[in-house]
Amino acid sequence: MMRLKQLPRRGNDLFLSCLLILGLSALAYLPLIGQMDYYRDDWQVIWSGYTIGPAKIVQMFTIDRPFQGIVYAANYILLGAQPLGWHLYAFLQRMIGALAFFWLVRMLWPRQKTATVAMAALFAIYPGFLLMPNASMHQTLLFGLNLGLLSICTTVRMLLARSKTEQTIMLVLSVVLAMGNAFLFEWMIGIEGLRAALIWYVLKRQQPRRLWPQVKAVFLRWLLPLMGIAVFLFWRVFLFHNLRAGTDLHSLIQDYLAQPAAMVLRIPTELFKGFWDSTLSAWAVPLYNLTAKMSFLPFFLTVAAGLAGAALFFFGMRWIVSRMQTPAAEGSPSEAGDWTGPAMLIGAFSIVVALGPVVLTGRNVTLIGDTFDRYTLTAMLGVALLVVGGIFKLAEGSLNYRLAAIALLAGLAITTHIANASSYADVTALRRQFWWQLSWRAPDLKTGTLLMPLLPLGYRFNDDFDIFPEANFIYRPNVQHVQIAVNVLNRDTAKLIVSGGQEDRDMRTNVYHRDYTKLLLATYGNGSGPQSCMHVYDGNTPELSLNEESIILQVAPFSKIDQIDTNAAPHQPPAIFFGKEPPHTWCYYYQTASLERQRGNWQAVVTLGQQAGDQKFAPSDLTEWMPFLEAEANTGHPDQVKQIAARIQTDQDLTASVCQRFKPGSPVPANYSDPAAFQLIEATLCGLR
Repeated sequence: MMRLKQLPRRGNDLFLSCLLILGLSALAYLPLIGQMDYYRDDWQVIWSGYTIGPAKIVQMFTIDRPFQGIVYAANYILLGAQPLGWHLYAFLQRMIGALAFFWLVRMLWPRQKTATVAMAALFAIYPGFLLMPNASMHQTLLFGLNLGLLSICTTVRMLLARSKTEQTIMLVLSVVLAMGNAFLFEWMIGIEGLRAALIWYVLKRQQPRRLWPQVKAVFLRWLLPLMGIAVFLFWRVFLFHNLRAGTDLHSLIQDYLAQPAAMVLRIPTELFKGFWDSTLSAWAVPLYNLTAKMSFLPFFLTVAAGLAGAALFFFGMRWIVSRMQTPAAEGSPSEAGDWTGPAMLIGAFSIVVALGPVVLTGRNVTLIGDTFDRYTLTAMLGVALLVVGGIFKLAEGSLNYRLAAIALLAGLAITTHIANASSYADVTALRRQFWWQLSWRAPDLKTGTLLMPLLPLGYRFNDDFDIFPEANFIYRPNVQHVQIAVNVLNRDTAKLIVSGGQEDRDMRTNVYHRDYTKLLLATYGNGSGPQSCMHVYDGNTPELSLNEESIILQVAPFSKIDQIDTNAAPHQPPAIFFGKEPPHTWCYYYQTASLERQRGNWQAVVTLGQQAGDQKFAPSDLTEWMPFLEAEANTGHPDQVKQIAARIQTDQDLTASVCQRFKPGSPVPANYSDPAAFQLIEATLCGLR
C-alpha cells in the first residue's frame, strides 16, 4: 500500500482534509456511543420490527410519511435490533453528509481550501442538532438530508461539467434525489432555496447577465428539480390521505382560516427567531443547558474533549495549509474577487428559505429541551456558509485569527455534543435501573395492567410510546399486541385515575386499551433523591416519602398492587435492550423483600435483610425499611423491630405519615401472619411519639 508521504501532494491535501473532518466528527459523536440506547420514538418502531416484523414498520408510517416507513424497514432488515448498530449507522449518515457538503463547497471555491474545510467541519459537528443519540428514529432525517444535499451537489456539478453526457447524468440524479428528499420529509423542500442561490451564483460567475436573462437562466436549470418537487406536492395534497393531525395539510388550512391574523403574523417572528437560534444561539444555548448541572469530573472531561477538538482543528489545519497547493480545479468558475460576501448572502438566504416550510406549517425551531432542533437540519447548510464567510471576512489577512475563531466554534460544538451524549447516557443508565428493579419487584404483570412510571426530572418518559415497548419487551416478549398498557403521569391523566376512566390508544397503528382502574403506579428517585429505589405503590397502604411530588400523593391510593402476579415465573429484561443485570446492591434486596412481603413470606424478608446488612447496604429513603420492619414483627423479633423503628423515627414527619397505617382499630393487613405484629409495630414505632 502506498504510504501517506508518497501520495501526490494535491491528493494528500484532500485526503488530510477529509481525515480532519472525520476526526473532529469522531471526537464529537463516538466517545460515549457504546452507552447509548433507544429513546423516544425509537422504542415503538424497534418493538414493532422486533416483535412483528419489518412489514409492521412500513404500516406504521402509512398514516403520514409512507416512504419513510419503507426506508426505515429496509434499515431495520440491515441493522436489526442492536442499538449500537443504529448509532453507528447514524454516524455514517452524518459523515456522508459532511463529505458531500465538502464536495459541494470545493466545487464552488476550489482555491479556498482552508475555508471549505472549515465549512465542512462546522457542518459536520454543528451543535444546533442534538438528536444524533435518538439514532433509530432520526437516521431517516439524516438520510433525507443527504439525498437533498447530494441533489444540490449534482446540480452544481451539472453546471460545471463540460461533457453533455455528464451533464445529463447529473441532471437526472439531481431530480431523482430531490424527489427522494421531498417524499421522505415534506418540510425539507426548503433546501431548494440553497439550490436556487447556487445556480444563480455559478451562472453569474460563468457568464454575467442582466437581471431578467439571469432569472430565466436560473429558472431553466432549476425547472426539472422543481418539477420533481411539484410531483411530490401534487401527490401530497391531492392523492395522499393523511391520518396524522400533526402533518395534515387540511388541518393546517383550518388553523389559518380560524385565526388568519395570528397565523400570518407569527411567520416573520418565527423566521427571525429560527434564524437567530440556528446561527447564533446554537453555539451557546444548548451548551449552557447541558453543562449547567454537570458535576465536576464529567464537566472537566467534557471541556477537555472540547479543547482537544479545538486544538485538533487549529494545528491540523496549520499542518494541512503548509502542504497545500491552490490550482483551480478544471472546469470551475473563476474565483476572481471576494468570495466571502456571496457565501454569506447565499448562507443567509438559504437559512430563511429552509426555515420557511417549517414556520408556514405551524412549527418552529426550539433549542431548549425539545426535539424541534431537528428543524435546523436544512438550515445548517446555510449556517456553515454564513459563519465561515463572516469569519474570513472579519479576520481578513490573518490566517491564525481565522483558524482560532473556527477552532473556538469547533471546541464549543464538540463540548456540546459530548455533554449531550453524556445526558443521554445518564438517561439510559437510570431507566435501565428502573426496568431491572421493576422486574425484581414484579415477576409478571397481569394482562390489561396500566403501568404508569414517574422518574426524576430530566429522566422522564416523554410519552406512552416511550414506555409500552419496554414494558412489553419484558412482560410480553414476542406477543404481537400490546398487553401491558402504559401512560405518563400528569395533571390530565391524574384526573382519569381519580375518576376511574377508560380510553383507547392508537399510536401509529399500535392499538391498546387503558383501564385506569387497573393502575400500577411506580416511581423511581422521587423520594429521597436519585439514590432511592423504585417504589411500587399499594393503594390500600401506600408508603409515601414526604419528599414525593404532590401528584404522587394524589394518585398513589388508586394504585392496585394485585396487578403484580406474584406466582408467575420471573421475567428478565432482555439484555439486548436493557443491558446486563445490575449488581445486587440495596435496591435489589429492597425489591425482592417487597415482593416477598406481598407474598406474606416474612422469613424470606428477614433473610434478605440480614444479607443486605452483612454487606453494609442501607437505604437513602427511610420508607424502604418498612418491609424489614414488618417482617421482624411478623416473625416475632421485637428487638429488631425496635432497632429499625429507631432509624425511621429519625424523621418525625415520615414517622407521622407511616403511622397513619397503624392507628388503633385499623384493619390488620391480610398478609400478616400474626395480628400481634400489627400492635407491636404500633407500640414500637408509633406509641412513643
